[in-house]
Amino acid sequence: MKDKNNKFFNDKDLVIENLRTLKINLEDLVDVGFSDPNDVIYNELLSMIDDAKGSDSELALSEVIERARVIETKLDYFYSHEGIETTELSWPQI
Repeated sequence: MKDKNNKFFNDKDLVIENLRTLKINLEDLVDVGFSDPNDVIYNELLSMIDDAKGSDSELALSEVIERARVIETKLDYFYSHEGIETTELSWPQI
């Protein structure tokens, strides 16, 4: 049981770190012309960081991961159109 708890907390930390990375990437992209009307994506990332911090189950964490992957894809798409290569984030398997 202890190993499962450690895995969950390690996964949770990785998800939070990835979300913060996405937030930084978004900020950089907005500086070069990416449009985030009314800061919708930015606010969603902030909400997901809070959700990940507050998650107490693998199900809750996996829901955050799925939402984050959608945003990651959007940002990667813009990066690719700007000719910038990116490294895919490593998300935990839950």
